Amino acid sequence: MGEQSETDADSLRAPIEICDRCRMRARLRVVLDDDGLLYFCSQHAREHRAALEQVARSMEEIPDWTDELGRGGDDGRDDRLVVG
Repeated sequence: MGEQSETDADSLRAPIEICDRCRMRARLRVVLDDDGLLYFCSQHAREHRAALEQVARSMEEIPDWTDELGRGGDDGRDDRLVVG
């Protein structure tokens, strides 16, 4: 009776990547040429975009799954990124 199911709440949670600069939720994943990964919130992604474009193999926006659940994005900030 003390066993936990494989489908308990912890196993269903999506991992949350955090910004390497400020520890906020990451909105941009940057893959470097050496396969290293960097994560940035929307503010730091915009601030460092020019430098990131020079060293990144790829950059991709991290979707905010809380928006789909109706729990996020209501603070008036525009956290969307344009990934070129």
